[in-house]
Amino acid sequence: MVVYANEVIEQSRLFVKGFIVNKETLALKDMIKIGIGGNFISSRQTMKLFRGAYHSSTIFPRLSLEKWQESGHPDAMKFLRERTLDLMNLPNYPADQLELLQKGEYLIAHDQMLRRG
Repeated sequence: MVVYANEVIEQSRLFVKGFIVNKETLALKDMIKIGIGGNFISSRQTMKLFRGAYHSSTIFPRLSLEKWQESGHPDAMKFLRERTLDLMNLPNYPADQLELLQKGEYLIAHDQMLRRG
């Protein structure tokens, strides 16, 4: 669940950054042209901006309903398990790992020495 929690945190951070509201993103001309009850999904402005408005998941692929059905209705937990195993099998050590380990060992030894008196 930690892997999924990280995904939710990433999405939250993206949302908290907010979004730009200006003449271009509001597309008032499109609203007037398309009119009340119209469909903005196929507008040029929507096509230009919609891909940048979403979080790209490292866990869940973007599947249309048709693709999901063609793939045999894969369960979301399957994708989560696969991503978790990938992360477990591909360790990502910091560049200064040895230095950090040495500092940690020093602090542990120092603490033990102080406890002994």
